[in-house]
Amino acid sequence: MVTLTCILEFADGTRTSGSVAAITPEDCCPVEYRGAVHRLPRQLDASDPRRLESFFRGIAQETGSQLEVKRKGVYDFCGR
Repeated sequence: MVTLTCILEFADGTRTSGSVAAITPEDCCPVEYRGAVHRLPRQLDASDPRRLESFFRGIAQETGSQLEVKRKGVYDFCGR
């Protein structure tokens, strides 16, 4: 399983993050948000890791915030 976490830091130091835990790259999983979620112009209820990263990159560009992306783990392709 891979956990992808995208963290945005806004100019005022406020931070918010979204993360998904996926067994394969295509798994659409619920997004868990933390921090100053109210700073996000929109949210995804569920996403695959690639789409979540792209979503947060777009918000970073729109808002001028800094993006940090963390990946942990490996995909499990057994039995698929």
